[in-house]
Amino acid sequence: ILVTVFIAGFGTFCNMLATCLTAYPLAKKRMRGRRVLLFLVLFTMLFSGGMIPTFLVVKMLGLYNSIFALIVPSLISAFNLIVMTNFFAQLPEELEESAKMDGANDLMVWIRIALPLSLPAIATFSLFYAVNNWNTFFSAILYLDDAKKWPIQVLLRQVVILSSGSVG
Repeated sequence: ILVTVFIAGFGTFCNMLATCLTAYPLAKKRMRGRRVLLFLVLFTMLFSGGMIPTFLVVKMLGLYNSIFALIVPSLISAFNLIVMTNFFAQLPEELEESAKMDGANDLMVWIRIALPLSLPAIATFSLFYAVNNWNTFFSAILYLDDAKKWPIQVLLRQVVILSSGSVG
C-alpha cells in the first residue's frame, strides 16, 4: 500500500508541478513558438508513440524496474495541459502588469498571483491525476519486475488469479 500511496501522492505533486510550470508560459501570447508547442502537445494527444517506443525510452532512461517508471512517462497529460493553459490565459494581464510595477518577477507573479487564482483548476486536475496514479496497473506490469515495487492493483490481480485457481 505504501508504494501505491507514494505513487499517488508524489506522482500527483509532480504531475501538477509539471503541468502548471508548462501551462503558464504557454498561456502568454508574447512567448515565441507558442503555437508550435501547443500544436505538438495537441499532436501527442491525438497520436501517441505507442507501447514499444515508450518502453524503450523508459529502459534507456534507466527507469526500468523503478517506481519512477510509473510517474515520469505520464508526467503531463496533454488534455490537462491544454485546459490549464486556457485557464491561465483567461487571467487578466493587468494583474501581472501591476505586480511587475511593484517589482515582482515572472516567478513571483506565478507563485503569488496565478497559482492562488487557479486553485479550483489545480484541485480538479490534482484529483484527476491522483485517481490516474492510484489506478496504475498496466504500466506497472510493463515496467516493474520486482514484486516489492508493485502497486496494490497488481497485487490484487495476483490475489484474484490465485484465488480463482486458474493460471492467467
